[in-house]
Amino acid sequence: MISANLALRRDGLPYAGQAQPDDRGVAVYFKLDGEDQCIPCDKWDTVEQNLRAVSLTIEALRGLDRWGAKEMVNAAFRGFKALPAEAIVTPFTAKPWHEVLEVSQTASPETIRAAYRAQLKKHHPDHGGTDADFMAVQRAFEQATEAAS
Repeated sequence: MISANLALRRDGLPYAGQAQPDDRGVAVYFKLDGEDQCIPCDKWDTVEQNLRAVSLTIEALRGLDRWGAKEMVNAAFRGFKALPAEAIVTPFTAKPWHEVLEVSQTASPETIRAAYRAQLKKHHPDHGGTDADFMAVQRAFEQATEAAS
C-alpha cells in the first residue's frame, strides 16, 4: 500500500494536475516474510521524487538479495518495521501544524516552542495521552520549524 497526501479518484489513482501537497512524504507498506514493513521517504521536493526514492531503495535491497547477501537484506528490513496502525495519520484527518500546536500561523518561534512543550506534556503517553497525538505534536513542530526556514 502506498500512502501519500494526494487526492484520489474513485479508481484509486491520483487526480492529474493537482498541486503538490504541503507534506510531500510517502510511505510504502508491505509484508515481507509475513511481517509488516514500512519504507517512508520525505527527503525530496515532490511526492513523485519521494516515491522514486523508495522504489530505488527496494530495488537496491532486492539486488543485495540476488547477489547473495540475504542476511544483510533481512537486517535492513528489520529497521523498516511498520508503524502501528494508530500512529498513521491519514491526509483527511491530519491537522495543520498551527492547529495541533494551538497557535496562529504567524506565531513567533518562541511562542511555537513554548506551545510545542506544552502540547508534548499534555499528549505524552506517560501522562494519559496517546502515541498518535504525541507523534502529531512532534510532526507539527517539525513542520513549523520547516515553515520558518
